[in-house]
Amino acid sequence: MEDISLDKYKLWFETLMKRSEDAFIVVDRQGIIRYINDIYCKFLYVTKEEALGTPIEKIIPTTSMYDVMDQKLVQDQDVYIHPYVGSKDTITLSRRFCLFDDEGNVIGSMAQCRFREYARLTADRLFRFEDAQTEGNAEADDHSDKFDFVIGRDPRFFKLKAKALKVARKDFPIFLSGETGTGKEVFAQAIHMASDRRDGPMVSINCGAIPADLLESELFGYEEGAFTGARKGGKPGKFELANHGTLFLDEVADMPLDLQVKLLRVLQDFKVERLGSSKSIPLDVRVISATRKNVEQMVADGLFREDLYYRLNVVRLDIMPLRERKSDIPLFVNRFLRELNKKYSTNISLSPAVERAFRKYDWPGNIRELKNVVESAYASLDGLVIGVDDLPPKIAGGKTSYIPDKEDEPLSDAVASFETYYITDKLKKHDFRISETAAALGIDRSALWRKMKKYGITVKRELRA
Repeated sequence: MEDISLDKYKLWFETLMKRSEDAFIVVDRQGIIRYINDIYCKFLYVTKEEALGTPIEKIIPTTSMYDVMDQKLVQDQDVYIHPYVGSKDTITLSRRFCLFDDEGNVIGSMAQCRFREYARLTADRLFRFEDAQTEGNAEADDHSDKFDFVIGRDPRFFKLKAKALKVARKDFPIFLSGETGTGKEVFAQAIHMASDRRDGPMVSINCGAIPADLLESELFGYEEGAFTGARKGGKPGKFELANHGTLFLDEVADMPLDLQVKLLRVLQDFKVERLGSSKSIPLDVRVISATRKNVEQMVADGLFREDLYYRLNVVRLDIMPLRERKSDIPLFVNRFLRELNKKYSTNISLSPAVERAFRKYDWPGNIRELKNVVESAYASLDGLVIGVDDLPPKIAGGKTSYIPDKEDEPLSDAVASFETYYITDKLKKHDFRISETAAALGIDRSALWRKMKKYGITVKRELRA
């Protein structure tokens, strides 16, 4: 029998991991991530470069891999609620088991997870492929990955993403409704990239940010001499620039009534005339519009044309505010911190108390406000862990002490949460010097290290001396 080289085994393993619909992660005995496949990276919103060589608790704070190794467990398939989601409706089927050497010593552990979200996407691809076969078209391209950067695993938000992906492949106008800062433009970009127009231009214009007397020329363009100050040779408008692509009309409800009439005519005829010209230019443009306002009420009050509203609102997507999907907050915070840590070569993290404060706050400015708060805390931070005292008072609740997670929290959970907060707070006050912190806590260094490992508290290597 031919001997098989280790390199060939590695090639087979890598190919299997890439082709699998399941998520895999492998850690060594110290809990350092040594392997993670693409599916798991997508689910955790991390890159392989960010994950490999990192303690697993930094990526999955409530990991059970240490328990698996300490108890030499081999766990059969079980239902598991993923810690990043915190929702009963987001479930994984997981297997976690130890890895042993020839002498029976534990050298690491491995987890295999099957996410219901990916099962749904797989089913969706199968149905679309079946539809394509029925229609005599063997091609059923999948562009669902274009929605990977639309962050969110809340069950209702996931359904919204699935609907957006479905309508992206059709050419109907789409109307995005949602509060400021909910990510309407991100949705518009994802829809464009998942559509058949992805190779064409994506042009955006904020109808509320441009003075009314300039908005018409910005949208429809103008010919030379059309008005005082007109550019020599004229200028194409946004509709022309978006030809064979997508035009995103942000804050469309801020458009003046007289301009709404001209917009309606363009959408009906699919032709545009530049200011100062009588020549019609044919258009092939998909329009996505968005607003933060209650357009139905504006229609009733005579502030927005009803016929234009129906023309724009063929498919409607109502984007949820952040306060209605707080289980997604850790995803955004982790993304923002990873970007900042990568940009400035740091290793800043959040204390558990900050995560609880974030969940208690209602975020009227939505994702945009959350990003601003994270960046502000990062910019003014002296240590390595963002604490409650680094937050604005309205979010911190006027407190710089431990915030209980919930009123009826079990005693064991409350003790663990308080210890995490208290140890982190003392580490910050003593500039992360282990000996001084241990002395202040009245314990020895080894006890402090054990508790830090237990609660996933880490500091920079160069500060551990």
